[in-house]
Parts: sequence; structure tokens; C-alpha cells
Amino acid sequence: RRTHPEAASKTVTLKRLARDLPAAPGSSFADRLGQLHFADVELASSEDVEDPAGGDLPIFRACAHEISDLIDQLMPELEAGVTPDEEIA
Repeated sequence: RRTHPEAASKTVTLKRLARDLPAAPGSSFADRLGQLHFADVELASSEDVEDPAGGDLPIFRACAHEISDLIDQLMPELEAGVTPDEEIA
């Protein structure tokens, strides 16, 4: 987003997605994403997962755990909102 502001309507942080993805039974994933209004949101640096580049192994592990925790938080929301036309065979 910082480098390519024209992509703001298509990008979001994993933290924001895990925190704000609306539960909307019967709505498509695309509709649920649209409700977040990515282009209108100013992202705070606290929403970034810290880049472990140049860090030691504990820094990489901490990053991996943070991403794993965010995905674990997000998965029930993703599974609950899948409409039949979006299911993966």
C-alpha cells in the first residue's frame, strides 16, 4: 500500500483481516471483504507483522508464531462464511 497506493482497495494486513472480517452468513467472501472498505482505511504500523529479516532464529520463530496465531483466529471466520459456490472440492 505504501509503495502502490492504487492497490489500497485490494490489500489489507493479516491482523486487520483476522480482527475485522465480518461474520455474514450467506454472504460471499468477496462481499465480506468489500464490507471492510480497504481503500478508506488508514493502516497503523502496529498492524504489521514484524519482518524478521536480519534477525536471529528466535525472531523468525516469533514471526512464524504470530502468523500462525492470526491464521488460527481467522480460519473459523473463513470456514463459517463459505457459500456453496466458493467451496473448494
